[in-house]
Amino acid sequence: MVVMRSFPEYRRVASFADTDMAGVVHFTNILKYVEEAEHAGFRILGFEVLSSEFGFPRVKVGCDYLKPVRFGDDLVVQLSVVEVGERKVSWEFEVLAGEHLAAKGQMVTVCVSRAGKAQKMPAEYMRALAAMI
Repeated sequence: MVVMRSFPEYRRVASFADTDMAGVVHFTNILKYVEEAEHAGFRILGFEVLSSEFGFPRVKVGCDYLKPVRFGDDLVVQLSVVEVGERKVSWEFEVLAGEHLAAKGQMVTVCVSRAGKAQKMPAEYMRALAAMI
């Protein structure tokens, strides 16, 4: 296994469509923002998250919601790779709303074939992730 550093910060603004009747971003959208950060990081590395041969679904997610995120908040998502195995990637994340830590957590993704079976991650993905050290 390889211990990693983080992807570049991912920035976005909380949209009105992501809020509930109180103007607070629905908790599931926080995880959507984390997924967007993951996809942006892979694009920076020159890779797809979903190809015609494999993908990286989440198999475990945990999140602590610390402060509400509201419509219009400037958000920063910091996604860090904690471990890389042959088939899985373990991540940690933080979501900041302005200067406040709004959420933090962890997730595990697994490289799977289009048929849904765990498979070895392509070597070029492992090399690119290892180069982030």
